[in-house]
Amino acid sequence: MAMTGVEIEAPFLAAAGGRASSVTPVWFMRQAGRYMAEYRAIRTHHSLLEICARPELAAAVLAHRQEQAARILANPDPSAT
Repeated sequence: MAMTGVEIEAPFLAAAGGRASSVTPVWFMRQAGRYMAEYRAIRTHHSLLEICARPELAAAVLAHRQEQAARILANPDPSAT
């Protein structure tokens, strides 16, 4: 690849480094909850874009994931019931 003397930084990397970016980057963890019943229930009524656009839906999805992570951290033994 030829160098032009102008380097363009990816918006995500700029934002992660606390620098200004021309757009607001969004990171989707695509598999972060699609197997969870709570997430699937929300998705039956709302598209991914709608969830992103409505803070109360995004918060609900995040809360379900955080609750699951807290349960796993509280009892990391996979054989425990």
